[in-house]
Amino acid sequence: MRKLNATRLENPEVMISFPHESAQQVYKETGWRLLVQIIGLGIVGEAQAHVFRKLGCDVYGYDPFLKEAPIEDITFSANKPFAECDITFICTMESQVENVVKELKASGYSGLIVIKSSVVPKTTKTLMAKYGLHICHNPEFVRERTSVEDALSPDRIVIGQCCNEHGKQLENLYRPLSGQIIVVDPTTSETAKLLGNSYLALMISFWNQTYQLAQELDISITDLAEIVTADKRISKHGTKWFGESFDGKCLPKDLEHLINLFKAEGIEPTLLEATRQINDALRRLK
Repeated sequence: MRKLNATRLENPEVMISFPHESAQQVYKETGWRLLVQIIGLGIVGEAQAHVFRKLGCDVYGYDPFLKEAPIEDITFSANKPFAECDITFICTMESQVENVVKELKASGYSGLIVIKSSVVPKTTKTLMAKYGLHICHNPEFVRERTSVEDALSPDRIVIGQCCNEHGKQLENLYRPLSGQIIVVDPTTSETAKLLGNSYLALMISFWNQTYQLAQELDISITDLAEIVTADKRISKHGTKWFGESFDGKCLPKDLEHLINLFKAEGIEPTLLEATRQINDALRRLK
């Protein structure tokens, strides 16, 4: 058992076994709240702050690039991370993830670290070995415009666990949410995130090239899409932006990472490179 950091802890010597309880159950029975820290309060971090407030946690936020928290009812710092938290979720840009882990290590932080940022596969295991810390990977699957709603009502929650104990801790933390919980190793969760976004990019490029064909044949792309996607096996994704390239922060970056991963493993990513080429051609037309 481990001691639970808490804002309403009257007896600091009391020990409870949190990994086998949900945060809501612990609070209901003891009046104590799990302390969760969010590092990086951008789109992903802000959405996660809403989730953990809903789950009955006390939320701490650290972001050196902000002057104030973008969400109410959290304790905020722009100076340094909080060392006395039970779980810290890293929601920064990928390039900042290792620096955050290094900073937490230097601060004497002893809680669980969870990377939510999209990272190259094997990043989590590499950081665990380098810094001697327990780190899980828990990818986000939110859309920029509906990030809070997506985080509160996920279709799946993927936990790339460092060990069974910490995997169970995260599983019980998320249990009150509606999404299916899938527990795997960190490299699987890292790869799944890249695959998901790259598949979305592939469908957009497929329909964009089909749009070019429809123009040459002088037929309706809308009619084509309606007929094809009437098959329940086929997604409608990509049928709303005919002739529009995919941009933003995630799809191009994750597609590039996946292409590089295939090449690093000696596999020619022909389909993925075609997806990128079609998209790049559309970008040049803008």
